[in-house]
Amino acid sequence: MTNRLDLRACRIIAPADRPGWVDQAVLDLADCTRGRIVESLKKAGPGATVLVAKQTVRDAYEAYPALRAIGLDGLSDQGFVLETVRDRGVDLVVCSGGGSRGDAYAVIELIKALDKQDGRVLLGETSRREEPFFVRRGIYAHQHWAYAYPYALRTWKLDDWRRYIDLLAYLKINFFQIWSMAGILPNPLSPGDREYLENYHAVIDYAKNRRGMEVFIGECANNVAESDGGVPIQQRGYFDVEVLKDPSDARQFREVMANRRNLYTVADNADGYWIIDSDPGGFPESPTSEFVDILIGNRKLIDEHTRKGKDAKLAYWMWQGWGKGKPMSERMDLPREALEDMRDRLKEPWVLLTCWPSHLGFARDLGYIDKSIFFPYGTIEDEPSPPTTRLRMSEMYAKLDEAISVYGIRNAMGNAQTPLVQLPNIFFFAEAAWNGLRPAAPADREVIEPLAALVAPDVASEIADGWLALNELDPDRVLACAAELASIVAQDRARLIGPLGMRYFPGVSKLLSDLAMQLDAHAKARLVVRALSASAPQEEVAG
Repeated sequence: MTNRLDLRACRIIAPADRPGWVDQAVLDLADCTRGRIVESLKKAGPGATVLVAKQTVRDAYEAYPALRAIGLDGLSDQGFVLETVRDRGVDLVVCSGGGSRGDAYAVIELIKALDKQDGRVLLGETSRREEPFFVRRGIYAHQHWAYAYPYALRTWKLDDWRRYIDLLAYLKINFFQIWSMAGILPNPLSPGDREYLENYHAVIDYAKNRRGMEVFIGECANNVAESDGGVPIQQRGYFDVEVLKDPSDARQFREVMANRRNLYTVADNADGYWIIDSDPGGFPESPTSEFVDILIGNRKLIDEHTRKGKDAKLAYWMWQGWGKGKPMSERMDLPREALEDMRDRLKEPWVLLTCWPSHLGFARDLGYIDKSIFFPYGTIEDEPSPPTTRLRMSEMYAKLDEAISVYGIRNAMGNAQTPLVQLPNIFFFAEAAWNGLRPAAPADREVIEPLAALVAPDVASEIADGWLALNELDPDRVLACAAELASIVAQDRARLIGPLGMRYFPGVSKLLSDLAMQLDAHAKARLVVRALSASAPQEEVAG
């Protein structure tokens, strides 16, 4: 096959009983190609045909014997084959996984490989067989800081969440974790707070049933609010209303459990529920055993009120240990103490969110590496931080490399509180989690250029130059990049939007204008450095 296939108005053959995440991917493909979804080869007709799922391909063997040469077996549920075949004058594209999630990934990767030109939807010859390196590849939706829409996730509507979940699905993220903020929703719930919490039921449903993700939602250990502070939840300051309850006092313990019951009865459709040991949370002089008591209390509520009940996972987010008020030097071993107590007293199923190498060490020593999701908190994005982009590929590489090589970790998650400006970092994390790490960290440009092409192909070089200019020291070059991006927006030159750009919910113009604004601020800071450097050493000024 020497020419590229044209998939415009293609036929897409997919099983009638396909699960929601395969159906969503197939609908995306039909929308992208203006194709038609059919259920059998008999209805395929002339032109290019896309075959989705193993049995669909096997059903086509008699009509197209060349398909028999494609190895469909031996794949995991998430692994997939994406291959082009020409047989008997017909162009065929095989999208087949070891299971339904692999089917969906194959279709998504097909969409990402398409090249739209002059009314055509082109695909070059392709033969790919892929398996994920990390079994779980997660992103955490951090919602603590209440700043403006669309940067603060707490301000998002359901459609915004869906677009973000779509974007993550196109990066093959399969694990999604949410901070519910239930701890600052006073009990009983006001109508506005209940509506806010109910939104997560719909978010969870979409991520699970339309994008095939595993979804956790959770809250801190002993944090509740006795007042809403007269402020809607979208702008409510966490520390303005938070009250820490004493778990040794039966009445206060019941207050915490009553608050968490709201979460488990409203957002009852999650796969798992997390609890962090501190920051925020904790109580002075409270022993670690009382934190485990809180886990046990939540376990009981989860069993009673959630759809998965006793099969729902409880996640211990290991952070700084439960010992509030103790110096850090005395807190480092407290997560291990909690693990040992959990082993004796907490019912399964439970998993661990391990943030630091010491946490991985505890998990390995106690035989819990397979239960561990490595969560190098603050690596994709500092927290707290303003909504700005800082390229952090080398830092992510180093932390993932240690977790893989020293501890053999195969589950990982990153955090993003302002994902709209962290796309380069999220992209690198997702690619590394799927493909594994190269022998050495890639140059920033090697990550940025493929991403930019998936956002807006016709202005990809300008977007890539803009992201890379965030590390540029010459203010004149930075200003030139900012001006070029602003010009693209003003002249509406980003006409061809790529598969990631289509799912960036504020729109590519917003991405470009935000990047131009950041570059303008960066350039002005560098101009200050240049001016001050005339009378002081450069290293002092930059520092």
